[in-house]
Amino acid sequence: MNVATHHHALLVRMEFTAQSPLMIRSGMEGSFTDSSLERAPDGSLHINGYVWAGLLRRALSRCRKGADYAAAWGDYDAVVNGVAPLWTTPTFIKPDGYLTDINPGVRIDRERETAVDKALYSDEIALVHASIPCCFTLFLDGGDTTAVRDALADAFWVIGEGIETIGGGWSYGLGRLSPAAVFRYRELSLEASSGDARQTKGAEMLWRFVDADSWDECTVATRGEPAAGKGWSRITVEAGIPLGQMLAIHSDLPPLDYAGDDLPDSFVFRRQSLTASGESEAIITGKAFRQAILSQEIERRLRTGDPNDACLDTTRKTRAPRQEREQGRQPCHCRRCLWFGNAGGGGIIAVGDAVVRDARTEIIFRQMLCEHSGQNVQLFNGEYLTRGSFIMEIIVDHARGGQSAELLEMALNVLLEMMPGADAPQGWSRLGATTACTGQVEVTGVYSILPEAHHGC
Repeated sequence: MNVATHHHALLVRMEFTAQSPLMIRSGMEGSFTDSSLERAPDGSLHINGYVWAGLLRRALSRCRKGADYAAAWGDYDAVVNGVAPLWTTPTFIKPDGYLTDINPGVRIDRERETAVDKALYSDEIALVHASIPCCFTLFLDGGDTTAVRDALADAFWVIGEGIETIGGGWSYGLGRLSPAAVFRYRELSLEASSGDARQTKGAEMLWRFVDADSWDECTVATRGEPAAGKGWSRITVEAGIPLGQMLAIHSDLPPLDYAGDDLPDSFVFRRQSLTASGESEAIITGKAFRQAILSQEIERRLRTGDPNDACLDTTRKTRAPRQEREQGRQPCHCRRCLWFGNAGGGGIIAVGDAVVRDARTEIIFRQMLCEHSGQNVQLFNGEYLTRGSFIMEIIVDHARGGQSAELLEMALNVLLEMMPGADAPQGWSRLGATTACTGQVEVTGVYSILPEAHHGC
């Protein structure tokens, strides 16, 4: 498909809304964070064309109708195929269209199951409440774009499923987008013909996306068909805090709209909502649930079998796999590292943040006693959730290999054992701070597991 044969162009505009915060890293360290967002000089959030092109090609590669397009639209072989036909346009979100927040993190020593000393880090994230337009141009060698539009309709469905995201933090549910019900498109003829006003207008409109409201529309697929080996499974978990229990994923900083009379030493972690109002909501972070509930418990089970199923590569040694890769050796291939990631890879399971519904908090006062004299050493307090329920979305990617079907089964077993009446001890799997005495979670429902024929594994 040489560039000389591209006599037609298809202009496409899709409007996305953010399902979760975006982590579009600039590669620079922020004033208060270890990474900062990519911004334009006027403060607008910048989503560059390379990000959009990568998202489109990854989504297309998961569709039966789009796998061939994904390969052809990114081929830069000047001898065989000429210039790649996919041209994406950067997106700029004005400062009044998004809010910023800090995403905290801590590296865990897996051998000791405790936080590593000096291993706190943070990333700046964007909470976009404005529309996020994605505009791109496809140069084609034929005038019939029906097959192309069908493939794009499936690709946008894939993006809406949350399996393909933009920016960093896929494992923690960041970067998920929801597409509009339709995308707009315009077909242009670029054939050279002197005096043809229509074709002249086609060339003039080639890079214009501003008047897309007057374009034709195509409906996004409500349920597409993944390509063989490119599927995924999606689990919806409904859980809550059992009666009489407490839970807190703590933050040292109060939310901007904190209305309590007392200021405790630590606060329940909250995040501004993805709306212009910016009201804060108590959050159970996907990062904490993924680590404390799934990764820790599954790793414990792996260690009861083959010792090669779960290595003891702790955070203190995370550079080792990267050094081995640079020296031509392979990183760790134990199941724990393949499933949940290490320095050589990101894992195959993603857990998104969950808003706590009907949340109620209470400040708990505690005191530290000297273990020798029994006298008070320090008084301190913290804010805890005493009531609330949440819905957690979990995705297992079968396209990345790593015995994903077995991971899915193990994750389901862990979740089902957290339901009332299960054989496992109640409160065995805990979440958040001070888990020796708090942090019990009760799973009340596990839903929406896609059938085998649908997720394509």
